[in-house]
Amino acid sequence: MTTGAEMAKRAWTIGLLALLAACSDPDVPVQLADATAETAAGDAQIAPPDTADVADVPAIADVADVADVSDVADTPDIPDIPAPPDVPDVADTALPDLPPPDVWTYELPPGPDAWPATCPPLADGPDAAATADGGADAAWITSGGCNPSCPNAPVPVITVLEGDAVVPQTTLHLHGSSSYGVTNCAPDANKPVVKYKWTTSQPAGSAMPFQPSDTFANPIFLPDTAGVYDFCLTVTDATGVSACAPACVHALVVPDNAVHVELLWNTPADPDQNDTGPAAGADMDLHFAHPLAIGPDVDCDGVADPWFNNPFDCFWFNNSPAWGSATSYADDPTLDLDDTDGAGPENLNLTQPEGAAGDPQAYAVGAHYWHDHGFGVSYATVNLYLFGALTLHISGVKMAMWDMWYVGKLNWPNALAGGTAEPFTLCRQTGNPCQPGGKMWDPNGCGLCITPCYVTPNAPLTGVVPPPWCP
Repeated sequence: MTTGAEMAKRAWTIGLLALLAACSDPDVPVQLADATAETAAGDAQIAPPDTADVADVPAIADVADVADVSDVADTPDIPDIPAPPDVPDVADTALPDLPPPDVWTYELPPGPDAWPATCPPLADGPDAAATADGGADAAWITSGGCNPSCPNAPVPVITVLEGDAVVPQTTLHLHGSSSYGVTNCAPDANKPVVKYKWTTSQPAGSAMPFQPSDTFANPIFLPDTAGVYDFCLTVTDATGVSACAPACVHALVVPDNAVHVELLWNTPADPDQNDTGPAAGADMDLHFAHPLAIGPDVDCDGVADPWFNNPFDCFWFNNSPAWGSATSYADDPTLDLDDTDGAGPENLNLTQPEGAAGDPQAYAVGAHYWHDHGFGVSYATVNLYLFGALTLHISGVKMAMWDMWYVGKLNWPNALAGGTAEPFTLCRQTGNPCQPGGKMWDPNGCGLCITPCYVTPNAPLTGVVPPPWCP
């Protein structure tokens, strides 16, 4: 069911597309149909334009120098598609012959000021994530066995059916029902385990719960963010005796695509960032734009902005666009989730980016704070994984409602993919680029590239009340 928030977002985006069409002729006014229609929630909605011809948008296989990839219409196993010339085979995501990349880290602690008084440089640090090694094919079972120092305490046993290495968004089945009671370290059927208690340690930005609860013998768990997850179990037997120590396992969650981008956000004023429902939390959106994406220059950097362009900006309204070759899905990105009421993550995956040594491409990465739903300022985190390795981590970025953060550009091919360019060009700026003295894409700038009030003149007509600081 489409929520009021989602309908408002669609109406806002449709209005934006109408404005872009009108920009081609300054004498043609923007026409909005039925802008006063009311929903049950009282939000005015813009009637969408006739989109019957959208399906007829020609494929973009004619993009200059993009190599044709073999037809995979009947081949569901995308990693087996042969790669275009001059681009490494992304099926071999472990890349054992390449040194692990450094992780470029730029962290801003939450606080009243978005930027520190002095300009901190990007710091090269050690690799913080292992490359994928295929994981375990069978269930992973762990138990410390009976502790001789407490021979009558029950023994917790954990089984992870999916193994110890998976990709994000894989449902893990955690079984604790093999735990058992003992007497003098011998299994005792008269002392069955009757209580279970699970705990977890998760990567920064992830706060997923056990389902249906952390006291269920065999819960499930959905790791939504790449990184290392720790799961521990303690048990109590029928006599009321608890285990001397919990059993613990570690699960490595690593993307298996060439490109994986994560957006997470932390909203301090939201008391429960894991609840769901209309307006239950802050709504931030991940954007990943193709080099062909163009739009009005709202951020005042002198070139067309890539955001909210359909079909060349992959975001919640265009979550699986068709880019590149008409005969392959490998060069098409996918956005797995539009989180409208929480802390994310929103994850984007791309198997085979376009670009070759003689024709490099640059994809734009951005985050837009669509609606705070009354919870105020939020702090964004962006993680970029290339071939399963964490390559860029930016956290603690203060954002207000309607801010547009131009994170930077992913270069392809880069030094990790057969090219010479650095993997990512971070966008930094000095002052406000729309005012004298301001400059966007300033490598010596102290601020990240955030444009406030990133809207079009027709945005208020969608029924979304603008923040008071926006005109």
